[in-house]
Amino acid sequence: MDVQTIGTREIINNYPKIFERIKKTKEPIVIYKQKTPQVAVISLDDLEKLMNIKSSNSVVNAIRFAKEAREILNDEDLPSDLSLKYDDRIT
Repeated sequence: MDVQTIGTREIINNYPKIFERIKKTKEPIVIYKQKTPQVAVISLDDLEKLMNIKSSNSVVNAIRFAKEAREILNDEDLPSDLSLKYDDRIT
């Protein structure tokens, strides 16, 4: 997929048409300033998908961390409920 690019002047002069095109086609547009990419404009649907992916990755990473911590602490002699013995050290 080729991403369309436009300059900052074009977005200033034609933003209503550009926004409508993005909403209709769901294709992102990269905005350049002085031949350097600055930002990308994407549809709200794509933003929602990206946010869901990010959220899913956070959950996956948290589960992975919990599994790794369990493996590290597996051989430790810890009480089954740490809060009973160590609550005073948390605050």
